[in-house]
Amino acid sequence: MIFPMTITLIIGYIINREIRDDTLKNLITVPVKYSKILGSKLLLGCILSLIYGAFSWFFTLIAYKLLGLGGLTVKLFFKSFFQITVFNLLLYIGISPLIAVTAKSGLNHLMSVILAFVFGYAAMFISGNKLLVNIYPITAGGMIIGFRNHVPAVKEMANPVLAAVSLTITLLITILIVQSANEYKSAKKNEAKVKLRPKKGW
Repeated sequence: MIFPMTITLIIGYIINREIRDDTLKNLITVPVKYSKILGSKLLLGCILSLIYGAFSWFFTLIAYKLLGLGGLTVKLFFKSFFQITVFNLLLYIGISPLIAVTAKSGLNHLMSVILAFVFGYAAMFISGNKLLVNIYPITAGGMIIGFRNHVPAVKEMANPVLAAVSLTITLLITILIVQSANEYKSAKKNEAKVKLRPKKGW
């Protein structure tokens, strides 16, 4: 629930800085299509998600050792790294349409943060439904990596193929949104909302 909101805030802020600093119009005149700028920043989100996942795994491992817990094998060591890092990436893919739509429409990036929180919170209420837990983008990642598969009830509900199809469709939707982004519409709409304060001495 926290990660979708956090990564949305970070990527939304990165996208919004081009507008706040009034540098987007300079990039567009190079010319660089707005869709390519938006796509590159969303791709950066994938990389940051993997890094975030790696750090999460690292600090989890430290806490594991500090608490003196046993049972850590080489297999579990690498399996946990894979699950945590990939799960973060899949979570990001699940909420990427929200970021893309917000950036394309010219809305404040905080709107996507609010939506990401709502979507993440809603995942708590559908986790008991066998169909929804596999097709809902936020929870589909957990079904793919085998999250809590040691619990028989959870393992029985998991359908990795259906979850993978759901996230593939989600990713395709994001790509279509990015490719359809108008080079000027989103930029001008956001630029009109931003009032830059003149610097002292000018």
